[in-house]
Amino acid sequence: MSDIKRSIIDYPIVAKTHPPMYSIHRFRARKPHNVVAEYIRNYCEENGIVLDMFCGSGVTIIEAVAQNRRAIGIDLNPLAIFITKTTLVTANIGELQDKFVEIENTIKTKIYEIPRADGKLETYRFFDLFKTKCPLCNSSALILSIAYSFIVECPECHEKILISECEKGEKQGVYYCHKCGGKFSLANVKLIDIRPIKIEYKCYTNPNHTGWKDPSSEDLRFNKYIEMNLKPPFYAPNQNFYYQKDKPFLTKRRIDNIRDLFSVRNLIALSIIYHEIEKMIKDENVRNLFKMAFSAGLETTCRLNPLRPRHEGYSTNSGWTVHEYWVPAIHVLRNPWLVFMERVNKVIKGKKNAEKRVKGVKFGDDINSILQGRANVYLIRGSALDLLNYMCEKCKKRGKCEGCVDFIFTDPPYGKSLQYYELDFLEMLDCSRKK
Repeated sequence: MSDIKRSIIDYPIVAKTHPPMYSIHRFRARKPHNVVAEYIRNYCEENGIVLDMFCGSGVTIIEAVAQNRRAIGIDLNPLAIFITKTTLVTANIGELQDKFVEIENTIKTKIYEIPRADGKLETYRFFDLFKTKCPLCNSSALILSIAYSFIVECPECHEKILISECEKGEKQGVYYCHKCGGKFSLANVKLIDIRPIKIEYKCYTNPNHTGWKDPSSEDLRFNKYIEMNLKPPFYAPNQNFYYQKDKPFLTKRRIDNIRDLFSVRNLIALSIIYHEIEKMIKDENVRNLFKMAFSAGLETTCRLNPLRPRHEGYSTNSGWTVHEYWVPAIHVLRNPWLVFMERVNKVIKGKKNAEKRVKGVKFGDDINSILQGRANVYLIRGSALDLLNYMCEKCKKRGKCEGCVDFIFTDPPYGKSLQYYELDFLEMLDCSRKK
């Protein structure tokens, strides 16, 4: 441990907006980068070793390296380690951009065989799944988003009713039946179905023709056909939200399986995009950047995204609003390709920013690589309870750390108030999956 004297930080540090490198992927409870950097500069000398045993998405690790310190990051969550490493790793931005164009061209032109529930195959181009009619000129149009509403059985009149047509009550989840006026709570009614109620579109022939429309009978028929008959052609997670058979996630409501979060249409689209990433990208670093973009967009391509009215139209990009797997009664699923395209652009912008701020990153395989200066980052997917096992042999023998680390800056988990592992389950399945 260094004997350097530093002044005590006894003044407020105003948090700054995160730079683009921290906007590549959302992560809960991320700490302000400038606050972390100030503490590192103040309490750890250059080339010193900073430890964060609950590193999350790596703000402490990244800022330590940016301030010319060495860093050790530990986290049990595979998504956390993936985000930290992928943000830091050096990648060829030009190759990333070129590969995106290749994937885009493939997605636009390739004919895919989509399996049916009866075992037969049907052929579709990707954007055939997102085709509708422009209500202004009747030309073909691209589906940008689809809004859905629960259909429930009214406990008073026992009629099937659309939640989107019901008046909201004063309390959360309380509505008045649009047929009989009866008051009910969503928590106490039977969910019958989920139906498209609005479609956001953009006309292919007249790009100025864009907006929201009611789904036509043809739109509803095609949506029902996809939901009832088609299946994802490639890998799609199928895990339940349970640790064990009788031990469910604490954060789930109404849903039991990861597939409950998506329409079949979006599952098919996501499986195609993920397949092309795995198949077409040979460089592991570049492939992981695409996988991070893919993972980051999942929250707005699934049913966790509420539909919010605004001055003109609706907001479709708010993402999760509560820390649990809760499907809003009225929600919106965005076109997965458009979301993926947006997230790739964020990755490119973020990586350009990262390579300006963080230079000379060298990953180590053990503590000795850090102690001997052969590496400046050592990331461990593991438990902080095993901290001593990651230290040098001398510290292991002593039973405590005496000299390996110069400064510890960490933010322990929020206990039962924030179930990180459960909430990250959706994104980590895709990021941590091996090719």
